[in-house]
Amino acid sequence: MPQRRCAERYPGGVLLPAVFSVSERVDGSWRAHAPGASYSTPQGARDGLAGWLRLMGPFTLDLELDGRALELKRLWEQEEARRAAVRERRQGNKGR
Repeated sequence: MPQRRCAERYPGGVLLPAVFSVSERVDGSWRAHAPGASYSTPQGARDGLAGWLRLMGPFTLDLELDGRALELKRLWEQEEARRAAVRERRQGNKGR
């Protein structure tokens, strides 16, 4: 049995480092945004995504200048709404 052999050869298990990546939901399932890219920290993954959105996203998504501005405005409003919800949640937890 392979499981028994593994348990005998590696009794402490195998520790693998954490790896972070960026994923996107397409047609109801998740896929890697950039399959070859992995980051050692969550911040690295966020920075990679921010760089792509800033530099490559407008060209890849074929957004016109006006379209880019509208898309950035929509994303900004979503982020502001998310931050407001987090602030409200934190304030609600302080009263407990």
